[in-house]
Amino acid sequence: LQRFQMGDDYEVKKMDVDVIVEDEIDLSIFRGSGVQSGEVLLPQEDSGVRVDEKIVSELTMMGFSRNGAVKAYLKTKGQGLEGATNWIMGMMEDPTLNDPPSQVLEKMADEVDGEAVNQLVSFGFTPHQARYALKKERDVNGAAEWLFSNGDSVPEEIPPIVNDAPKEFRDGSSKYQLVSFISHMGSSPHSGHYVCHAMRSDRWILFNDEKVAVSKNPPKQLAYLYLYKRI
Repeated sequence: LQRFQMGDDYEVKKMDVDVIVEDEIDLSIFRGSGVQSGEVLLPQEDSGVRVDEKIVSELTMMGFSRNGAVKAYLKTKGQGLEGATNWIMGMMEDPTLNDPPSQVLEKMADEVDGEAVNQLVSFGFTPHQARYALKKERDVNGAAEWLFSNGDSVPEEIPPIVNDAPKEFRDGSSKYQLVSFISHMGSSPHSGHYVCHAMRSDRWILFNDEKVAVSKNPPKQLAYLYLYKRI
């Protein structure tokens, strides 16, 4: 909570105002539940990528999302509307088709030309070294020069970790219990110090430097920071 304010005399002053807080709060009203009846989705964020808007527009007129249309253009750049249409038609069952195109750009940035890899391998380098150098230089000549000078610095190839275990998700309670709060002792923000009250075994305990004691009347209404724990 904001407990300080600038006065008319430009002095920072402490706001001695009581704030009523509940020991238990329910945040279910803020729980997301998808698009509701009558709600209109905001436009998708601009990916910042230059695309052929004519091709993207033609694809969206066919009923595809803009994200999917942009991906189709990026994946088939240079193949025109027909190539983009064939690609997106073949991806209709892909659950990631309508995800933001930034993921496609990241993957494309991580990809290297297979023919370029083969050329570097013919020079005696390993496929891993070739891919690593091409990500740095992006062309065969530059990658070859880099490898001849820095081949020993290529890190060892780390095999991908395959995790076939199904992902599990759960949704917990929307109710939270107040378990601690921090308040300030002193009439001015320039003096005094902060103390903590924490719930222990159904009792409020005051932690004030070396002093630890049961608090009969914890000043919850004057705290600066409230900590809630999910029930």
